[in-house]
Amino acid sequence: MSDAPPPPEEPAAPQTAPTPRDPRPGGSIWGGVGIGCGAYVLFGALMLPLIGAGLFAGFGGLILYFLVPAIVGVFVALSERARRIGLGMLIAAAASWLVVIGPCMGLLSGL
Repeated sequence: MSDAPPPPEEPAAPQTAPTPRDPRPGGSIWGGVGIGCGAYVLFGALMLPLIGAGLFAGFGGLILYFLVPAIVGVFVALSERARRIGLGMLIAAAASWLVVIGPCMGLLSGL
């Protein structure tokens, strides 16, 4: 037997971690916010001619304008695959209540 030291081990090659993929299916929340904002723009463009025709008049019609995208967002959020898109649509719905209805109600009530 020889008392020679064992040969030095070669250093291991640096391991690069694979880039992590998003494991959740579906789109992003920002995509849902964009879809929600687009829905309000589309409904706004449709609401003006309907108000002129007398088919979409009154406070109930205005509330319906704000509730339809929110209800659609709730139903989309129920799907596990598209949950983040639905939550983005609900964020847009909440922002529309804060941005549009709040100041309008304040102006109408004389504040």
